[in-house]
Amino acid sequence: MTRTRSLLRAPLPGPLPPAPLPAGLLERAPAPDDAQALGRLIFDAYHGTIDDEGETPEEAVGVAAHLLGGGFGEVIRSASALVIAPDGRLIAATLVTWHRMPTGQFEGPFLAFSLTDPAWQRRGLARAGLARAMHALAADARAHREIALIVTQGNPAEHLYAALGFR
Repeated sequence: MTRTRSLLRAPLPGPLPPAPLPAGLLERAPAPDDAQALGRLIFDAYHGTIDDEGETPEEAVGVAAHLLGGGFGEVIRSASALVIAPDGRLIAATLVTWHRMPTGQFEGPFLAFSLTDPAWQRRGLARAGLARAMHALAADARAHREIALIVTQGNPAEHLYAALGFR
């Protein structure tokens, strides 16, 4: 199936202030040994959606390891976060990398993944994570001016991205 994807950009820091996480949830920066948990989240978040490309859980772990190893560009740890539930399970992630597109369309902070476990969706975790990432990038000494992402047309996240200033 051919999917149309669009490159969107937003100015920093973004229109929404960072929001706190709901009570009981913890947030931390990603680490190289998070590949298993992150891969499971990637699989669960994409399975059965417009972005499901038929990957197996094992392939999703490979994608996570590739990301955490710098395969999608250096992970910007100050703007990336994993959200952990009270039971210790990874339930959401906002992962920002330094990305250089070979076409020259963009170079800079790039939202590589915004993921929420289906059981935790519609609680503002993606919005809060992306708003916090945008403000962290704006406060960075490198004076980032914008962030980019690629979204599949028809993805429900398009509404969130528009609310956060992505065009």
